[in-house]
Amino acid sequence: MQISDSFVTQADLLLEFWNTTQTRTSSKSIKVTLQSLISSLLFSVGYLAIQFILYCTLRSKFKYFYEPLLYCLPKYYSNQVRKLGENPLRWFKIVSGYSTGFYYRWGLDEYYFMRMLHVLLQFFVVLCCVCIPILIPVNYFGGVEHASEFGVGGGGVGSNGAGTVPISGTRVNLKYDHSATVLVHDVAGLDVLSASNIAPSENNRYFVHFIMAIFVICWYHYMLTRELGHCARERKLKVLSRCRNKSSRDKLSVLFVDNVPCRLNTVSKLKSFFQNVPGGVDAVWAICDFAELDRLVKRFEKYKTLLEELIVKEMIMIYKTGLINVHSTALQPFKLVNGIETAIPLLSKQVDAFELYTDKLQSLSAQIVKLQMDFY
Repeated sequence: MQISDSFVTQADLLLEFWNTTQTRTSSKSIKVTLQSLISSLLFSVGYLAIQFILYCTLRSKFKYFYEPLLYCLPKYYSNQVRKLGENPLRWFKIVSGYSTGFYYRWGLDEYYFMRMLHVLLQFFVVLCCVCIPILIPVNYFGGVEHASEFGVGGGGVGSNGAGTVPISGTRVNLKYDHSATVLVHDVAGLDVLSASNIAPSENNRYFVHFIMAIFVICWYHYMLTRELGHCARERKLKVLSRCRNKSSRDKLSVLFVDNVPCRLNTVSKLKSFFQNVPGGVDAVWAICDFAELDRLVKRFEKYKTLLEELIVKEMIMIYKTGLINVHSTALQPFKLVNGIETAIPLLSKQVDAFELYTDKLQSLSAQIVKLQMDFY
């Protein structure tokens, strides 16, 4: 069968794409031997052992940090917690003996953290038990030493009509004899267990990978929707449990409304506006914005501290020097936007520090009293 020159040219261009150097991590991990895998596992186990020993040692030394529920809570709650003692390995037996629901009474943070660990363990254990026994035989028995022959003729990669092409992370040798293209797989190490071991003539085996991918996606979304539904139910139960006594129910039934428009600036208007709220509105309280008052009080405390320090400093100077008329100077601050004041050297005016601080205190005191009268 004759093949047109355009088809051969397109095939050569495709080979150029395949011959491009791959620098990703997956491309650098090909042909990993069993010895390399065991060495990596041994290194990880050793690192885990070091962390485990370090944790056991620090836990027995810093009990207030690693056992806060036993030492930092009231006696009623601390009596419900088991004491780990001096044995550095006893914590593992106690922690593994508790169920996930035990941590519920210590708060939602602890409960959901332990539940997250259980969900992750369940998710990956199921994937290992389902995917690995199915995919490893499919990949291992899907490779052949000599690939299939295709009726693709003409042309070569080099002068001798040979070249190498990476396919799925492996190197595939190409030989051109002007009548057929022969693909020879060069798979070594643990690559015989991966999808790169599947020969082109056995590409129907990728359908198994497709089925496993669909299973992983469905399993993930099932776990996700189940946990989200569980979180919604637990949140509802937590809110309903707080509504059993009147004090907690009153706290949960208070609605804070900010940025009230001017046309609703009275209690009667607000009640009529919120009359459609389920259960009605029992009372409306006007909450004042104390941000400005808090800012004035902080400035008052600042200048009061400066005045006290100035008086003490002048008394010490009078005692040491014997002089009666001792005066200190300070930079008069500039007023910026939003009431911010700042003093700039060489630009601010030098004034008497005592007069500056007393004037500031009198002005701030008058502003504070006026603002308090407006609130109350």
